[in-house]
Amino acid sequence: MTATVVIVDDDEQFRRLAAILLRRSGLCVAGEAGDAAAAQLTCARLRPDAALIDVNLPDGYGPALAAELMGTFPELRVLLTSSDAVIRPTGGISFLPKTELATADLAALLG
Repeated sequence: MTATVVIVDDDEQFRRLAAILLRRSGLCVAGEAGDAAAAQLTCARLRPDAALIDVNLPDGYGPALAAELMGTFPELRVLLTSSDAVIRPTGGISFLPKTELATADLAALLG
């Protein structure tokens, strides 16, 4: 079965690009959200296998959102991404700079 992914980023253009890259990697984009509040609702409604989450969201901090979602959905795989921050995530959360998204094995990271 194809893994389902929710994309969480406030940049609509990035969400479109990420969706293309995820689909090319054989993943199914189940939904999108532009901020942390919408991400919580979207994940509760769709129950995705994974989430691609921007570090800097207009209403929250991506790593905090990731931890909260993983607390609610323990099987959720999370890949944090950013164009201006580099973090060392913990607790089963991965990080990838946005500049490396096109060349990364997204199926391995999120599938």
